[in-house]
Amino acid sequence: MSKHFHCLGIIVLLVTGCVANGNNSPSNQTSPPVSPASPPTYPTYSLDYFGMTSQNDMGGRPWPDVPVGVLRTFDSIWFEVEPEKGTWTFSRLDSDVALAQKSGGQIDLILSSTPTWASLQPTQPSYPGEPLGQAAGPANIQDWITYVQTIATRYKGVVHDYECWNEPDNINSYTGTVEQLIAMCQAAHSTLKEIDPSITFSSPAFMWWFSPLVESYFSSGGIGSFDTLNFHYSRDCSNPETLAPWVANYKALFAKYHLQSVPIWVSEFPYYVLSGPDAKWPEPASAFPPGSCPLDMHTSQEYVARMYIIGRTLGLYRIQWYAWADHLSAIVDDAGETDKPTTDAYRTVANWLMNTALVSSSRDAQGTWIVVIQTPGGNEEHILWNDEEATFTTAIPSTWNVQSAQDVAGISYAISSGNIPVSGMPVFLK
Repeated sequence: MSKHFHCLGIIVLLVTGCVANGNNSPSNQTSPPVSPASPPTYPTYSLDYFGMTSQNDMGGRPWPDVPVGVLRTFDSIWFEVEPEKGTWTFSRLDSDVALAQKSGGQIDLILSSTPTWASLQPTQPSYPGEPLGQAAGPANIQDWITYVQTIATRYKGVVHDYECWNEPDNINSYTGTVEQLIAMCQAAHSTLKEIDPSITFSSPAFMWWFSPLVESYFSSGGIGSFDTLNFHYSRDCSNPETLAPWVANYKALFAKYHLQSVPIWVSEFPYYVLSGPDAKWPEPASAFPPGSCPLDMHTSQEYVARMYIIGRTLGLYRIQWYAWADHLSAIVDDAGETDKPTTDAYRTVANWLMNTALVSSSRDAQGTWIVVIQTPGGNEEHILWNDEEATFTTAIPSTWNVQSAQDVAGISYAISSGNIPVSGMPVFLK
């Protein structure tokens, strides 16, 4: 392939270098139409930033053996813990909480999904296999308040993160009105704060920033019913950088309602991922939904690493992968038993970022990112990748004092020529 040289324009705090750019085929992924945010309110990558959602109970399985500060669980949903009025079943949730305590992590509890006996629409169907009426709100809000009180009291001082309703802009998850949703979230917020003022209560986990429900939630009185904004980002055929315009639109909505200081996090960021080479029970390609884009091992390494790097540059408080041990979207195989290259990428990037401070980030017109982080010892390190999947070699500025590099598999190598290959796979220079 022919080569041509061009200068890589790098903004604030970064040095301009020259690259040899390969004439690669265009990526089938969408480039972000907006620039990265300026350094956010939460500049340090702490353990709380690295989250996971668990689709099923963790009982009988170990806590993830990768850095995870918060595990989000569905075992707290209403029809699971109170299937009949006054009949409480906490065995699975107790197991989750005990496992978190033993492992030094935290649990994020979802308050959602009405049991049939309490539902305003007790014969309404929903997801296959789930109780009738679970997507409707309660006929009597006092039943909802009792549910919230019971859970918060049981785990007072142990569980600090709660979430109000999962995907209310999904017809299979919620069929009530925005006024009913706001009433539930307001009641839950005040109830939780009365029991434990230190609790962080998240907004409903919206799926789409452009959903009419989102704007209506704010304009109809939902402001004040949450401490953090929580949303899901499900774009399995797009690269992680396409998260940028979504965050920008939520921030614009916040600015409209003077909520700029409210933290934002992504509680579900899923990609379908093929089984790894060591899987005991690999998933066949036919198991993935038609039209989906399951990632191979190489691409999944790229996307997992870039997702967690980019989130903080956009000002996100937390990112939670969906889902640990899920058979189609997992970064680990065999219900959490078998690592794969995707697992290594997550573990490696968490080790790169943990306890570092974000200094700056930039993306040039060719799709090359440079993220600068500062270690606890005060050293500045650089992470590079190209979101257009271009492959080229770039000269490393001497002022960076780079001695070695590490790839997302955790393999380190010395830098002697003053040049570094750049591709869609992030590389850590130190």
